[in-house]
Amino acid sequence: MIKVTMKKILIFLVFIFLNLNNSYAGNWGKGELKFSKPTLEHFIKYLYGSGARHKNSDNIKKLYPMVFSAAESGDWSFYYYCASSFGCITDSIEIQAIKNCEKESRGSECKTFAIERRIVWKNGNKKVKIKKKDLKTPHIIAEKLKEGGFYDGDIKLLSGINFKTGEIDKTINIYGEPINELTSTSKSSNTKKKIIKKDPKITKKDTNDSDIVKKLKDLKNLFDSGVLTEDEFKKAKDKLLN
Repeated sequence: MIKVTMKKILIFLVFIFLNLNNSYAGNWGKGELKFSKPTLEHFIKYLYGSGARHKNSDNIKKLYPMVFSAAESGDWSFYYYCASSFGCITDSIEIQAIKNCEKESRGSECKTFAIERRIVWKNGNKKVKIKKKDLKTPHIIAEKLKEGGFYDGDIKLLSGINFKTGEIDKTINIYGEPINELTSTSKSSNTKKKIIKKDPKITKKDTNDSDIVKKLKDLKNLFDSGVLTEDEFKKAKDKLLN
């Protein structure tokens, strides 16, 4: 008797689960989707659950990804966090995320892209799975999304993540490399090139002529001041010109 009851309970729970999934699935995105760089960075930030700082405190409360909505254009998105690791997703929250997304999507329709860290948008490619261990290496997440057909840009140009706060860190790239250092190196190289660059208009002949004119002026000054006699001046001038 107990076995029959447990079986009925399990069937009932599965039925509820399937119905909930069917309800949510009506809001899930389908078709090709290409994220812009800011949208992909926004999604990566969402995965890390950027913390909520308490007023007048340095303590950061850990938040959990709940639902991420994206515009079909790939240029806009909106998400909600949850304060509990047990999940807060409801059909109404999902619809609200879509509505908030469409307020700034410039007419592009928004759909649910992810529930918690599970990507539910179907674009015809192999399903992308973001594992918890992937959070240790954010570039792995970006690479998976690119392989899944959701991004076409250069991954190295994506900003990094501050692991403590979960916020985007524009001082490093997605691989954790300092961006300022890379920019500084580039500027130094450009400066060096400018210093060693030669002016093709300046020839050796122009340099020699300039030296001769200067020496003639110096001789004339010496003659005018009486240091050189007229004969000495003429001999020095003839020698210089020849």
